[in-house]
Amino acid sequence: MKRTVVSIPVHECLPCIVEQIDSIKKFVKSSTAVVLHVSGDSSDEIYNSCVGLSQNTMKEYLYVNPTRFKSHKSDEAGSVTGLSSIFASNFEYIDNLVEFDTYALVTSNELFVNDSLDDLVENFSACFPYRKIEECTRKDAELYGPTIKHFLDFKYHEIGVAEGTFYPREEFRKAAHMILNDYPEIAPLVKGLIPCQEYVIPTTIYNLYPELYEKTVFGNFTDHDGLSPYPSNEVILNIFNKKVPYKASVKRVPRVYDHPTRVFIRNLIKD
Repeated sequence: MKRTVVSIPVHECLPCIVEQIDSIKKFVKSSTAVVLHVSGDSSDEIYNSCVGLSQNTMKEYLYVNPTRFKSHKSDEAGSVTGLSSIFASNFEYIDNLVEFDTYALVTSNELFVNDSLDDLVENFSACFPYRKIEECTRKDAELYGPTIKHFLDFKYHEIGVAEGTFYPREEFRKAAHMILNDYPEIAPLVKGLIPCQEYVIPTTIYNLYPELYEKTVFGNFTDHDGLSPYPSNEVILNIFNKKVPYKASVKRVPRVYDHPTRVFIRNLIKD
C-alpha cells in the first residue's frame, strides 16, 4: 500500500482538530502521518497544545510545522488564506521526517467519513479537480503567470481547489521549493478573486511534470457544495455510504465542537 501524509492548516478549536485527526486515522489506513500548520494568528495555546499532542498521545503520527504563516482571515470563505505557502511549508517540514509516497491536502473544516481515499491513492498518482481556465476568471493567470513563467517552461494554466487533492511526493517536492523560494511575491499570498492556492500549486506541478496528467484522477476526494454553509445530513449519508464516486470526506463542517452537523457525523462514524 502506498503511504500517505495528510497536510492540514488549522487555527482554532482544539477538540475539532483532534476529531479531524481521529477521522483520518480511522478511514485513511495508508496515512503514516498528519502534519499541521497552526496559523500565526492563532493563540499560542492552540499551537502548544498541538505540539503537546505530537509529543505524547499522537507521537510519531502527528507533526506540527514550526513555521507559522499568518493565515487566518475571517472574510475568506474557509477563514484561511495563503494555502499554497502553507502546504509547501508543511511539505518541506515533513519531507525528511517520515516515509511516504503521496501528499494529500485537506482543510480544517472537513471530516473523513469513509475509506475511499486509500483506493484513490493506490490507483492514481494524483487527484485534481481539473477546470479549464477559460471557464474561470483569468485574473490569477494575469497576476501570477508571469512569475511562474520566469522559472519554468510554462504551457498550462490549471485552476482547482486545494482541499481534496493529492500529488506524488517527488513531484510535490520541487513545486514546494519553487513556491517558497522562487515566487517571492506569491509566497505570502493572496490576491485575486480565485485564491492563489487554486492556481499556483496545480499550475506549477503540471508544468513541471505534464506526464502526470495521464496518472491523475480528475475530481477531488472532498465533497463540498460551495453554495451551502455546511453539508446536509443527506449529503453526509451519501458520502458515508459511498454513493458518490471518489468522495471520502465532507466540508464545510463548522469548527464548533457541538454544532449539529459535527455531532451528526460524530455519531455516524463512531464504532
